[in-house]
Amino acid sequence: MKTEDNGVQRNFETGATRDTGSNKLDYSGFLCPSVLRQFAKYMNMNRLQSDGTLRASDNWQKGIPMDVYVESGWRHFWEWWYCHRLPEEEVGRTEDIEIVAGICGLMFNCMGYLHEWLKRNDMVDFDDTEPTLEMLQRKLDLDQVAPVQFMPEKGE
Repeated sequence: MKTEDNGVQRNFETGATRDTGSNKLDYSGFLCPSVLRQFAKYMNMNRLQSDGTLRASDNWQKGIPMDVYVESGWRHFWEWWYCHRLPEEEVGRTEDIEIVAGICGLMFNCMGYLHEWLKRNDMVDFDDTEPTLEMLQRKLDLDQVAPVQFMPEKGE
C-alpha cells in the first residue's frame, strides 16, 4: 500500500521538508488509544484456552469461519445491548464488565470477519482521496429529495 504524494511541500523551520498530510488516512485520528488499550486487555484475558495453554495473540489470523464470527458477534452484541437496556438503578460493576466485554467481543468478531472477507475480496474503495467532497455531494443529493410524507392514522 502506497500513500500518494499530492505534490505540495511543507517546509519546516529546521529545514526539513515533507509532503502535506491532506487527503491521507489519519489512523491516529480514527482510532482511540484508550479504546484500543481496553480491547487489548480484553483480548489478552481471552488468550487462556480451556486446556490451560496460552494461544498466540494473532492466532485468530490463521482463519476462523465467517459464520463463527457472526454467531459470536450476535452473542456479544446481545450482551452489550442487554446491559445497556437495564434500568440505571440495576446497573452495577458486573454489568459494567459485561458491557465492556460485549463491546470488545463484538469488535473482535467484526475485525475477524472483515479479515476473512478481505482475504477473498479486494479492498473496498470509499474514494478515500476526497471524503469531504463525497459527503457534500451526498448531502446535496439528499437535500433535493422531497421529504417523506407519512400517512395520517385512521380517524385523524
